[in-house]
Amino acid sequence: MTVSLSGTQGKFGLSFVIPCFNEEGSLEATVDEVVSTSKKLGIDYEMIIYDDGSSDSTGKIADKLAKENLGIKVFHNPGNMGQGYCISRGFKEASKEWVTTIPGDRQISLETLAKFIAKTKEVDFVSGYMLNEKQTRTFYRRLISKGFLLLEKLLFGIKVRYTNGFTIWNRKKLDEIYISSTGYAVLGEIYVKAFMNNWKYAEEGFYLRSRTTGVEGASKPSAIIKATVELIKLFIKSRRWKKK
Repeated sequence: MTVSLSGTQGKFGLSFVIPCFNEEGSLEATVDEVVSTSKKLGIDYEMIIYDDGSSDSTGKIADKLAKENLGIKVFHNPGNMGQGYCISRGFKEASKEWVTTIPGDRQISLETLAKFIAKTKEVDFVSGYMLNEKQTRTFYRRLISKGFLLLEKLLFGIKVRYTNGFTIWNRKKLDEIYISSTGYAVLGEIYVKAFMNNWKYAEEGFYLRSRTTGVEGASKPSAIIKATVELIKLFIKSRRWKKK
């Protein structure tokens, strides 16, 4: 199956932004999946890897992969700048018509990517929701996700089923907004601004894998507090915008 909406020689052009923090055990497998899936679907792809101040061999592995594949660009942050920083900078570096972000831990499966691409023809983004959350996440992790999504819905009226997973964005639309979040609220911020600007969207399901290497950061109390504070600040700013 070859998808041909945009990109080189009519192929679908997609940039993958991959933030990584201490993902030496899974980064290479993540990159291999992007390459194999892109080849299978005939995607004109690029990968933008951000080594976010890793203390393990993540940076060296990323550099090795970039030497082997000209479609990979690697950036090394001087310290741990946060997922939001990596994603917002990565979106600016992206050159394809469509862009997405996946973590370097290979938790997000790309087996439904073709279904996402098929829905991009008349929308500004395709929002992903998990098809197997109960099978791959603990009750505590699901509770955090549902609580954050509920807060987004209460504050901003967001209607999608999930905001912190796999989403494909039209890059030109992303260029129209400023992203301020540096933590795990970054995708929530983009969704908020997408709805505020009446972007057209569709939804599609994706599968999540259980983490087998590394340590998850999203469920840490400090990360939860930071993401919540960023969301509340965004709400305050949005109220100011509406008054103008």
